[in-house]
Amino acid sequence: MIAISTAFNTAQVAIKRGNKTLLQELDANCKHSENLLRVIDEMLDSLGESIKDEDEFAVVIGTGSFTGLRIGIATVKGLCAGLGRGKVIPISSLDLIAYSYLKRNKVEKDFVVVMDALSELRFVCKYDNLGNKLSQPALVKAEEVELMPEVKVTSEEKLPYIKTPLLCEDLLEFAIKNKGSAIDYHDVTPLYLRKSQAEVGLEEKMSKKS
Repeated sequence: MIAISTAFNTAQVAIKRGNKTLLQELDANCKHSENLLRVIDEMLDSLGESIKDEDEFAVVIGTGSFTGLRIGIATVKGLCAGLGRGKVIPISSLDLIAYSYLKRNKVEKDFVVVMDALSELRFVCKYDNLGNKLSQPALVKAEEVELMPEVKVTSEEKLPYIKTPLLCEDLLEFAIKNKGSAIDYHDVTPLYLRKSQAEVGLEEKMSKKS
């Protein structure tokens, strides 16, 4: 399996072949589009493996960086297309954060995962203490999060909530745990809960013209 996350500034790649596992993070200053394929190739080479033998992938589909998500999904789709096959496990960023929190803590109450969506907006999703989803991912105002009674969890240092790390090993474990949700690579699409700044800018420009 090859699992990829490019939803955040730091990209993650996890590869598992039999009893061999290799995990790697790409520095936040790296350009994911230029380095992702090279890193995957180098990791496979160090394991003595070939991409030709791969038929199982996982990729974080969102929420997160618009550009990052496109790069990760396009990379996985491109690899599958080149192979002419491939099942892909689509992973939610919010679900992954919830997994990390449950893995490292004794959780007894419902909680809400929070991600910064910029412009005083937040991505949120609620879970019970077993990790079952209690709501669908949503985009809300920052002030609305403060009114939520649940424990608030995040992976981002700048948000004032309980912090949980997002490690490569979490990405791989979560992907393996969710093998049953794999879909055909043609059907993988990003999870966007808001429009990009470019789309908003274009709409504003068009509305002024009209």
